[in-house]
Amino acid sequence: MFWWGGPGWLFGLGSAVFWVALIVVAVLLLRRELPHVRWPESRPPALRLLEERYARGEISRDEFLERRRVLLEAYPSRGWNPPPPPAAPPPRPEPPQPSPAVTQPDVAPDPPAAPNPGPPPPPEARLEPPPAASPWPPWNSSRSPGSEGSEPDVVRSIAAERARTLGLLRPLSDDRFDVPTALPGWRVREVVAHLITTDQAAVTGAILSQVFGSMDKLEAWNEKQVAKWRDRPVRDMLLALDRWGRRFAAFARAFPAPMYRLRLPSVLGRGEAGMLVWIRAYDEWIHRQDIRRAFGMPDEDVDLESVAQFLLRAIAASTSPNVEGPPGARVAISLEQVPLPEWGYELGTRTNGADLAASATSRILARAPAFVMAAAGRDPFDALEREGLLKIEGEEAPARRLLAKLRIV
Repeated sequence: MFWWGGPGWLFGLGSAVFWVALIVVAVLLLRRELPHVRWPESRPPALRLLEERYARGEISRDEFLERRRVLLEAYPSRGWNPPPPPAAPPPRPEPPQPSPAVTQPDVAPDPPAAPNPGPPPPPEARLEPPPAASPWPPWNSSRSPGSEGSEPDVVRSIAAERARTLGLLRPLSDDRFDVPTALPGWRVREVVAHLITTDQAAVTGAILSQVFGSMDKLEAWNEKQVAKWRDRPVRDMLLALDRWGRRFAAFARAFPAPMYRLRLPSVLGRGEAGMLVWIRAYDEWIHRQDIRRAFGMPDEDVDLESVAQFLLRAIAASTSPNVEGPPGARVAISLEQVPLPEWGYELGTRTNGADLAASATSRILARAPAFVMAAAGRDPFDALEREGLLKIEGEEAPARRLLAKLRIV
């Protein structure tokens, strides 16, 4: 392996220094936000879940304290000092319910509960119902980065896509990995090798010099990496696909929210650094469809929300700013089969958002799976239009200029 022998340790050391420098720069740029970052906690996961249930009002305070005591008995020898129990939440008003007139003369009534002597909690400490989930990651809003990170959603999406890929590949016989795909010169083996080496290079840092360069250089570098894995035994490839997928998910999970909001130039254009992590879910979905098509299977048309989200956001960073149009020209994209709002773009700028869709003069309506595959260069948009999978409403010229420039790979 390149990383563990010969002069490879020098390059590995260089990539480690690069990561340290990147983190230091992030700390300096975001020092005002870091005090508010929620870092991983060392308390037992079972206790954290118990506290969350108590905070939501699912269990009573007495039940919480009893279960907490049982859990803490298992941890006194592990060097973990438990925090004091949280204050009791304010009582919730109970609707009056009629009680049946049942007399039990032989049973003494329960004594009345002692009133809580403590003062009521301040207004800011009262439990409020959770806000409705936003359809867009807050750190990647249409106007400016949000106040909180949504990297857990991105990590879950990446892990889910890898699990689906493994579910597709594991039942296959070894000879099926030699089936050619529509990608020039790539069999299923090369596709799997690409997924492995991309995760590996991201975790080790080898890909850093490529994602901040041109797309042509990235694709040439990718071909060289694929050659290192494509001829290995199928069993080794599947193990590596699982192992490096887990490592990449842990790698992405380790970054605090502010680092996802850093704005950096990359192969996707100038946008949030979190997009460079999120693209792994998009890339995985695209290549899984490449494998499915090689076996004569249809494209997946479910659980596509995160992939479509990424694409609509990436268009704002890499495509719409490069499309010429009259000042204020706006195009909206509406994707079927995904629960996402219609998204608008102002051509020639990075301005985008759901609010722009209402004033768009051009509108692209498409089936989500077909649109994503066409955006990845697998199918031409005019073919989708002929097949009835895409149509343009309103002014056609701005929408066609946007589609002509659109390619996210």
